[in-house]
Amino acid sequence: MTGDIVIVGAGLCGLSAGISLLEDGIRAIIIERTDRPGGMARSFCLEGIYFNLGVHNLYRPTNPILRRLIRKALAGAPERRVNSALNIDGKKCSPVPELRNFLGYHPKMMLDIIMSFRRQASGSRNLENRLICQYGRWMYDHFFRGYIEKKLPGLEREDIHEDWWGMADTRNEFNQFAEDDRQTDISSLHAITAKLRWWRGFFFGHQNQVLYPIKGVGDISEYFESTLEASGMTIQYNTDVSNLIIYGNKLEGIELSTGETIHCNKAIWTGRLPDLTAHLKIGWPDSLPYISTAVVLLVFERKQLRKRKFHYEYCADKNIIFQRFYFTDYCAGQADRFGICAEISYNGQRRLPDDKALVSKSIEGLKILEAVETERLIDSKVVKMPDSHPVYTMNYRSILSSLFYKIYGSKGIFPVGRSGSFRNIGMESAILLGWKIGKYCSGSSYHSGDETS
Repeated sequence: MTGDIVIVGAGLCGLSAGISLLEDGIRAIIIERTDRPGGMARSFCLEGIYFNLGVHNLYRPTNPILRRLIRKALAGAPERRVNSALNIDGKKCSPVPELRNFLGYHPKMMLDIIMSFRRQASGSRNLENRLICQYGRWMYDHFFRGYIEKKLPGLEREDIHEDWWGMADTRNEFNQFAEDDRQTDISSLHAITAKLRWWRGFFFGHQNQVLYPIKGVGDISEYFESTLEASGMTIQYNTDVSNLIIYGNKLEGIELSTGETIHCNKAIWTGRLPDLTAHLKIGWPDSLPYISTAVVLLVFERKQLRKRKFHYEYCADKNIIFQRFYFTDYCAGQADRFGICAEISYNGQRRLPDDKALVSKSIEGLKILEAVETERLIDSKVVKMPDSHPVYTMNYRSILSSLFYKIYGSKGIFPVGRSGSFRNIGMESAILLGWKIGKYCSGSSYHSGDETS
């Protein structure tokens, strides 16, 4: 086979890159190791209820490119405000301090929150200090300490960079490919706008309006897939990369697990970055770990229609196996049943019990949190996602810089996206980044004014 450009990975970033290339008349070949598109943004249907693989939020898109790309995929999608809660000492509170909820907080927590804004720029850049400065010592000790231990098992809090708490800024990732001399250092502006958002949210509430595709976020991936296939673009599933053909530090082709060889001069790599470094004979450092995720999908008989104050709930209780769960009531569902998805982090130091025990332990936790009472379980499914999200250790920036310097020694390889660049990015960033790298590889220009803020 021959194709000028190959895309490795059919997640949102890879599919969006395919759409971008298609707009410029280029039909790339997409390679996907699993049997379906979407990557982390997949959905499953169980007993007529649609589940996402974890909490995937797609906020109301303001970027014109993003709106254009996903407008048809979101036709009829309901829009709701994000309602989530932290479970602290058996009581629920909203996760972000808001004035309307402020008087209901613990007195020590109220004082800490008032003082926290003054401390936000002080101290080390590790995750522990960041959370103490932002939310106060009381809230950190009573919630975040235990939550991090469940979310990042086996890792020390002081060794984790504060960037992990937020999302990686994909502008910096894409700037290395951008031929735009108007790029400026915006870190100071980010700091100012972050404080303004904090105060606005504190007084008026964080009105984050989230779009929920009717059949889950998989609707977006399937829309991209159908668009690409209708145009004649090839998406080859159940196929992995077995070797990169490089001559004179330049990509010449890709050998596949099927025995085929694709002759190409560019590869947009959205698969796992450790897999790419292995093909390039670059050692992957132990100091850049991944955490794996298991999601437990549960469908219960609905005895009565209860209004959910919170759709998402986060938990630090060590007696509860999952660290967060969400209801599926916000999507199109069934009148006689409802769904809950519980999310569990694990790695080599925290091993999971078998699927039957996972389901049982998840239901035990949901009863402790009063998410279910005597409702009968109708069906369940456990989906495991190995190495699903990267962890930013304190020196991750310098290590990544060194790795990418070695990777770019081989011309024609572009590692991008959530997995392909070791970046903890959201759905919007993944879609936009894929579109932009497609434009770069096709030789088209783009305008920085189209970027998200």
